[in-house]
Amino acid sequence: MEGPFGQLDSIVSKRTDDTPLVLVGMGAGIAPLLSLAAEYLTDRRIHLLWSVRRADDAYYSALLDEYERRSGGHLTVTTRVGRFHRDQLSTLLPEEEVTRGEFIVVGPNPAVLATQRMLRRIGVSRGRIHHERLTM
Repeated sequence: MEGPFGQLDSIVSKRTDDTPLVLVGMGAGIAPLLSLAAEYLTDRRIHLLWSVRRADDAYYSALLDEYERRSGGHLTVTTRVGRFHRDQLSTLLPEEEVTRGEFIVVGPNPAVLATQRMLRRIGVSRGRIHHERLTM
């Protein structure tokens, strides 16, 4: 198996500097972000935020803990039951991530749109927010 492939990896691989990468996954939206985190684990500063409906939905917690250990301090993982709110994002995201980070948001369409609005309201510029909406 090789990867990651696709639009999300092309966004990340374009940046060869030390730009922080902020991955926001909602529910099953964590799936495409796992391959990105694994690929860039030791090369990039990554902040992965994952929201789940219920605590027992956090089925990748052990894997994310392992990624965090292997990253040598490059990966920070924050898992939350329920969606992140604006005040939480303001607290969780260091100023450098807000002002310089590349954001990738993956999840259900309404949640992605709401998260994009929240990120813009805390100071993330529109051009640094990328998304993949899970729709049917």
